[in-house]
Amino acid sequence: MSNRVDIAYEKAQAVLARECSPLGLMASPEGYPHVWARDSVITGLGATLTPGHENCLRTSLQTLAGQQSELGALPNNVSVSTGRLDHTNAGSVDSNLWYIIGHYVNHRMTDDTDFLRAYWPSLKRALLWLRYQDSNGCGLLEVHEAADWADLLANRFNILYDNVLWYAALRAMAAMAATLGKDGAHYDEIASDVRHKLRIVLWVGPESTDEWGPTCPGHTEWKHTLSQVDPVLVKRPFFLPYVAFRDYGDYCDVFGNLLAVLFGVANPAQERRILDYLYQVGIAEPYPVRVLHPVIHPGSKD
Repeated sequence: MSNRVDIAYEKAQAVLARECSPLGLMASPEGYPHVWARDSVITGLGATLTPGHENCLRTSLQTLAGQQSELGALPNNVSVSTGRLDHTNAGSVDSNLWYIIGHYVNHRMTDDTDFLRAYWPSLKRALLWLRYQDSNGCGLLEVHEAADWADLLANRFNILYDNVLWYAALRAMAAMAATLGKDGAHYDEIASDVRHKLRIVLWVGPESTDEWGPTCPGHTEWKHTLSQVDPVLVKRPFFLPYVAFRDYGDYCDVFGNLLAVLFGVANPAQERRILDYLYQVGIAEPYPVRVLHPVIHPGSKD
């Protein structure tokens, strides 16, 4: 096993050597010579631990910030050849989310508070843009189709993946604010509300019972949607991939559910149900994981 790990590490080093451009981490020099917000930050989580590539994430964040819109939106991707926003597949919500998380990780790894302070205004604009994506004031982000990494699935409205990242981004903002000597309590308050609503809106089953208290700020439209969903689903051992207006996805988004566990969105009962389910269906066969379960077949709603 150790030999396989060594080989994998050497190959990863070789890939990073090709991907770390002067503008940051490219998705692929052959097919996608762009710095994509989500790809560069996720890859940067590992690159910051890899000798010789510690600055790849920071460079990517600088490139993305350079193309931030007047309203605070971060680009989905920036072309390495032009250094400008590429309008192909331009619309995304998770770009802002990963950008905030990326800055948090970068500071954790480098302890460079001056860099964080310099980009704090950009981070605040990124977060404000995200808050405007809550179009109905429910507390969760409303996301249109193809606005995140799952751009070939018809996920929409209150999407699990984006809203779990929303919770993580808010927690990251609170921590970074504290580092800069600022009051970040309001970020933590919003995050707690997001976590609570994810537990009641996207979970169908007894594991969310304790979340519905007499003062629960559940939206009327959610309760109406859930009244239609519950008789059909009864319960599910995972968070639904999305809940929209009188509609929902009925499959397990593995990435979204694992992020819900990793970031602490799932309560202990939900976490146990998710992990037991993924083990029971053999989600890691083949390794590392299948991205969703059950398989979507031709003719299904999805």
